[in-house]
Amino acid sequence: MNPLALVIAGVLTLLLAASPSPCRDAVSPGQLIRALRAAGWRRVTLTCALVVGGLMLLVLAYVARISLYALIAACVATTAVAWWLVQLLAPRTSQIITR
Repeated sequence: MNPLALVIAGVLTLLLAASPSPCRDAVSPGQLIRALRAAGWRRVTLTCALVVGGLMLLVLAYVARISLYALIAACVATTAVAWWLVQLLAPRTSQIITR
């Protein structure tokens, strides 16, 4: 299987596992969007940032084989960048969804 497909499947699985229960019960994209809106963007943003940061940490650990301190610093940095990006995109996404 393609490694990129595995990473994408892992991200989606982690997002659904960490998301609020109404999101896990959604069976269509429309229901998922409504459940995410009901859960609030802050919680969804935090979940996405943690998942992206954790995945980046795993990728760095596997590929670079770097020290523990560098790994922790990379985790903090990637989580902060993911948090910032999702915060930046969340208002735009909210406007698109409500149209």
